[in-house]
Amino acid sequence: MKTKKNKKIFSRFFFLIAALSFLLPRFSWAQNSLRWEQAIGGPGIEYGYKVKSCLDQGYIVAGSTSSGGISDGYLVRTDSLGLVMWSKYFVGNNVDVFRSVKILPDSGFIVAGFSNSIGTHGGYDGFVERFDKNGDSLWAKFIGTGDWDFFYDVAPTYDGGFVLAGGTYGLGQGDEDIYLVKIDSIGNTIWVGAYGGTKQDEGRAIIQTGDSMLAVVGFTFSLGDSLGDSWISRLTPNGGTVWSRTAGYAGIEDKAWDLTDNYLTGRIFYCGENESVPGNGKDAYFGAFYYNGNNQFIYSTGGNLDEAFYGIASRPDGSIAAVGVDYTVGAGNGDMYFFEDYHPIWNSTNFGSAQIDVGYGVDMALDGGYISVGYTEGFNSILANVYLVKIDTSDQSTGLLSIREQPTPLSFGSTVVFPNPVQDEAVVNFDSFQSINDEIKMEVFDIAGRSVMNIPSSQWEITSSKNAKCILATNKLNDGIYQYIISDRSAGKCSGKFIVAH
Repeated sequence: MKTKKNKKIFSRFFFLIAALSFLLPRFSWAQNSLRWEQAIGGPGIEYGYKVKSCLDQGYIVAGSTSSGGISDGYLVRTDSLGLVMWSKYFVGNNVDVFRSVKILPDSGFIVAGFSNSIGTHGGYDGFVERFDKNGDSLWAKFIGTGDWDFFYDVAPTYDGGFVLAGGTYGLGQGDEDIYLVKIDSIGNTIWVGAYGGTKQDEGRAIIQTGDSMLAVVGFTFSLGDSLGDSWISRLTPNGGTVWSRTAGYAGIEDKAWDLTDNYLTGRIFYCGENESVPGNGKDAYFGAFYYNGNNQFIYSTGGNLDEAFYGIASRPDGSIAAVGVDYTVGAGNGDMYFFEDYHPIWNSTNFGSAQIDVGYGVDMALDGGYISVGYTEGFNSILANVYLVKIDTSDQSTGLLSIREQPTPLSFGSTVVFPNPVQDEAVVNFDSFQSINDEIKMEVFDIAGRSVMNIPSSQWEITSSKNAKCILATNKLNDGIYQYIISDRSAGKCSGKFIVAH
């Protein structure tokens, strides 16, 4: 029986300055760091896969949404409290997913994922797109072979280009192989590499380490034992293999999902999941290799059910944080699982609702805490919404601040109810894409679809040409989940959800 272990960019100069700046908040700002939780989404299913901290202390999230179709790429920019500033959709006629996002020196973003809607190659294509700081597209590229190809991560390189990692069925020795592509600053392909053996091999994350080399992590069924092993490799900037290692435990299945590095200590950290005792659930685990390929450690943490780490981040002081899912301990059917190794203290904390909550990505925040993203089916989500959690320097967060209902591509605005859940009264804030006329109104429906409340235009305050707000009084409503529709005489409709909990 297992027991739960809970022990409590582009130059070297820029890297060292950033390292020093991140060391300070850990100590001097510890009492001031924010903590909150937000659920972000529309009427469909939304997942957040990666999150990064922006220089204005806001955040950028990459994921997917079904609110406007089968699956669209989804890019969300928030402020320091997780309130949505803007969101962008990559809309195709089939499956389109953003899996990774990185922030660039010009405050813009590079996003990678895959699509089978528009690409000119075969089946699924790898996809990469560059945005400016306002979310406007600068260029987009579909990259692939005549078969299926996927990108799961993108990393900026010191020469101003980018390197992408994923899987391909069109190159290599058989089945799926690890797929790496180097592109320049405007998306032109410089080199392509396929790595692996005759069975399934897949790259999940890639970075350029502080010594200018590359590191990629994923899993392999070709190079380790027959049940599958985590796989990590060091490459030159031109894609040549320096060393390659399988990682994990012998005789069980291991998969690595993410990696990061620490230049000052010369280490590469990875995280994933493994079945440490066959038939007794999976454990979350992480480990480290030195830059020269020597294994430093591997550590597994788990309970009687399944756990996994899907995202990992490191601090310049050598500590790391990982995020994933924990089905053993928490509020319900799987919670967002946050783990920090801050020497000499190891902490683990769970966040979420009575429904499933999963963490996929984590990053350091500028105030010394962390930002984590995944999805939740709890609160009033009904279907999965992006789950954004700001964790302070004590590894804590608060309850849900609000549930931001993002527009579909056909909506004419976005809206938020705050606070949500609502006791007796809340504020409804509405942002329109175009000028608001004087006939804005709101209708509220219960879970059975019955109209239970109307807020006419006379009760709305028009605060600007594209913003309005009203008071939502819920003292006459029973506890439960409600949907609302905000409509304008000429512009269209926008919908959202809230919970009443007296």
